[in-house]
Amino acid sequence: NFLESAGAWSPDSKKFAFSIFSKGRNKLLVIDIANGRTILNTGMESVEQFGNLTWSPNGKDIAFSGMVEGQSDIFSYNLDTKKVTQITNDEYSDYAPSYSPDGKKLVFPSDRAAVQSGNFAAVNPINLSIYDLETKTLSNVPVFVGANNLNAQFSANSQNIYFLSN
Repeated sequence: NFLESAGAWSPDSKKFAFSIFSKGRNKLLVIDIANGRTILNTGMESVEQFGNLTWSPNGKDIAFSGMVEGQSDIFSYNLDTKKVTQITNDEYSDYAPSYSPDGKKLVFPSDRAAVQSGNFAAVNPINLSIYDLETKTLSNVPVFVGANNLNAQFSANSQNIYFLSN
């Protein structure tokens, strides 16, 4: 999955997490950078395929985009509890999440705005969505109608979003 997902550094830059492919399924691999040892090598329960990892600022969660039964959604893996939580669960294609530096939100590309409007030509084919982790609410970010808006990252103060667009 190196073309889709390069992995994610822990907030302290001492660990690196990435998706590997083993025996027909993706697994999460976390290594200790100082000595190269594997800290974690685990599957993501029912999430058979996943990538685009992002490490939470508190270092306890790794969010990612995953596929279950052909549906792309956002998930999170808690390193303490070893549990997978499904964040989005709908017919929209959500992928490549990124945490805000304050750890309160995730931003990710999605086709939800185009699908919800029913008019793919008049709205963004791939727009940005923000998920508020505290309120568990989702909102669309209306930017560059008709463009694909990708690779979103929050600014250092969690108030702005930088992204690529065509």
